[in-house]
Amino acid sequence: MGNIVKYRHGSEDSLDIDVVYVFEKMPTFQECQEFCSNKQENRNIMVIENGIVADCFKGRIDELNNGLYGTYDLHEQECELLITRRVERDVVMKVIRAVRCILSHCSRTSYRKVVKKALKSTSWKERVQALQSIDINSIEDYGKSGSKEDIFKVFAFQIGQAWGLLEGMELYTKSEISIQFPLLKQYLYREPDVSPYHLSRYLSIFLEKLSEFKTIEVDDFAEFLDFKKKVDLKKEAYVS
Repeated sequence: MGNIVKYRHGSEDSLDIDVVYVFEKMPTFQECQEFCSNKQENRNIMVIENGIVADCFKGRIDELNNGLYGTYDLHEQECELLITRRVERDVVMKVIRAVRCILSHCSRTSYRKVVKKALKSTSWKERVQALQSIDINSIEDYGKSGSKEDIFKVFAFQIGQAWGLLEGMELYTKSEISIQFPLLKQYLYREPDVSPYHLSRYLSIFLEKLSEFKTIEVDDFAEFLDFKKKVDLKKEAYVS
């Protein structure tokens, strides 16, 4: 790779070591998987062009760009930041990915059939309604998806980030989310033996907001009228 350019990013008090590496061009999918399988770091790969992220292996380009730009100074760095500016955030895709992420983590519970059906669906309403039908207060075991503390942290982060973005706030650290949504703090910091009650309430309110989206479902895509965007939910890609 020649001179390695890499950056640590994310929460300043994170237990995970999130590191993104800069490549001149994206490797193959298999090469990316192999490189990012390192157990000591939570790795990602990105390509930077004209001062912004042009491509990345994991996540959305806009979120990685602004997240790294916003949290770069929270960590000791070996390399100067090559990202020079923020980009416009993609609200629709963030919300879609948040819903999919939470559903996926419930796929090894008693709600498996509901989750699988929703994830295969091209209907936004069905996905939201499926998640509304899941009572996280009743789930005792998430299977191989992880411990309750780990799962609750993921849920709280996704809810906080997506809800914040809906209200025009870009939140990239646990502390930022905790300030805006104080009752999520206990989940973000993986406090043991906490009741999922407040997390469940936040999720319910978040889903109420999403259910208010005006959508038209045609063939294999959902059109989000408020945002004037058509989305293939299965591929998480826009339809022209």
